[in-house]
Amino acid sequence: MISGPQYLDLVAPAIRVLSSRYGGWAFHSCGDWSAKIETIKTIPGLRRVDTAFSAATDPSPTDPEFFGQAFAKTGITLNARIVGAADVVLETVKRLWTRGLTLIVVTYCRDPDEQGRVYDGIHEACI
Repeated sequence: MISGPQYLDLVAPAIRVLSSRYGGWAFHSCGDWSAKIETIKTIPGLRRVDTAFSAATDPSPTDPEFFGQAFAKTGITLNARIVGAADVVLETVKRLWTRGLTLIVVTYCRDPDEQGRVYDGIHEACI
């Protein structure tokens, strides 16, 4: 909701204090916050980011390829929320995954068997 420079001026000082006190911090945002990735990565102590990658999760989902590349080999864990049919979840994970990415995928499928296929498919895709 605010620009990168505003975030650094208004929010980052408190994050720095809390991060040093508690050993790091996590960033969550609804919607596509791709334009703020580089700003957020400059704040020390970032350990995890959380965002949505499907329209069923958020009406303005994030581009998986861009995020996968942006956080690969950074040591920052990407928590990816992907709700929807198995084919949507698996296609999104395939687009997101890249070597060097530390990834947690949070999914939901209505059918337990479909959720099982998603679980297995994520493990196959992220080898």
